[in-house]
Amino acid sequence: MNLVAERNWSWMLFEDEGIFILSVICGSVGIYTREIQLSANELAEYRAKGEKFLDVIARDISYAQSKYTARQIVNFHSNPAVQAAVDLWRAAARQKP
Repeated sequence: MNLVAERNWSWMLFEDEGIFILSVICGSVGIYTREIQLSANELAEYRAKGEKFLDVIARDISYAQSKYTARQIVNFHSNPAVQAAVDLWRAAARQKP
């Protein structure tokens, strides 16, 4: 599991053996996340448009979660590999000048 991209207070993109999972921060008073696996079409759009595409889909997930309920990955952040990936990402960010 690797964290490959992040927009603070918006989304994180994880990759696990070729599978890309987008974790989106949702809510206003109560903050929580929703995770979905990117489809082949979404992955192609991400590769073509980069993080701008992730900004758009993250906004859609945040505001229209019911459209993505069937694709939701439950308890994603309880996986120790996810926390390890986040820890590595944060450690690398601290190393940058």
